[in-house]
Amino acid sequence: SRVPEPMVRLLAPMGGHLTRRLLGTAGLGLVSRAAYSGVGIDFDETLTRRDTCATIVEAAIAGCPDRFEKQRAWTLLQKQFMDEYLATVPFLLPDPALRDFDSSRFEQWLGDMASFDDRANKRLEASRVFDAATVASLRRSAEAVQWQQGASEVVSTLMAQGIPVQVISASWSAEFVEASIAAQLTSAGPPVVANRLLSEDAASSGSNGSLSWSVRTGRDKAELMREWRSRSGPGLVYIGDSVGDLGALMAADLGIVIGSSGSLRRAITAFGVRTEDVRLAGCDSARAQAPGAKVLYTANSWDEIGEVLLA
Repeated sequence: SRVPEPMVRLLAPMGGHLTRRLLGTAGLGLVSRAAYSGVGIDFDETLTRRDTCATIVEAAIAGCPDRFEKQRAWTLLQKQFMDEYLATVPFLLPDPALRDFDSSRFEQWLGDMASFDDRANKRLEASRVFDAATVASLRRSAEAVQWQQGASEVVSTLMAQGIPVQVISASWSAEFVEASIAAQLTSAGPPVVANRLLSEDAASSGSNGSLSWSVRTGRDKAELMREWRSRSGPGLVYIGDSVGDLGALMAADLGIVIGSSGSLRRAITAFGVRTEDVRLAGCDSARAQAPGAKVLYTANSWDEIGEVLLA
């Protein structure tokens, strides 16, 4: 039987261990960590407190002889992105909202969003705002990035328990993400699947402005999760915060939405996807869900995620 939402709100302030005990008594039964075949995690605003796109650009152009010209180019890119976003993206969603999830319409939307992201990424590369980035400049900036409270503890504990963890990000610099992880974790961090700003040759000399793409779009994230699940089997988890994570969230057996992104919540609603509190992610709903299931779970913090994943 399901535990009513008001009961979850009532029990939550009592603390994680007591909440788990009482919810278990009510017949919920939280997912055992043995059920997880892997955990995929977004980076920006999922692990971190703030988006790091601008931070990467600032690291790349710091100390450049033409830094002011590059700053103008970056400002123009931001304007072009927002202008096209406001004129396009909100109108790609089903209107009116679907009562029932439609996988074909969802895949079409992922494709439309991928086209939007591709256009923005091509403008980014053409601008050459990254062509002076170095390992040292990226590392210095990455080490100062603040993570959300509790995130590093959950990631470290999952890895210590032998659960495969990957950070899957559309960040422009896997080097930046890896340096941030190294600064936050006391042991070896999870592998990172993201775009690379520096080639092997450029590791000492710096970037030439182009990227080696691994995750251009939200559709790429979804494909990576599907491929992972085909190898690992059921029990795959994905944690994300933004509309670019929706495909990956839906491809996982247990999709956890952290934060309060308005664009993500609108997309979830538009596609007829139901949401429940992450503390209701029981064995009957999470472990047994097929990919593309119509339920996602919401968390306000990494403490709430830890209560479920580390139970």
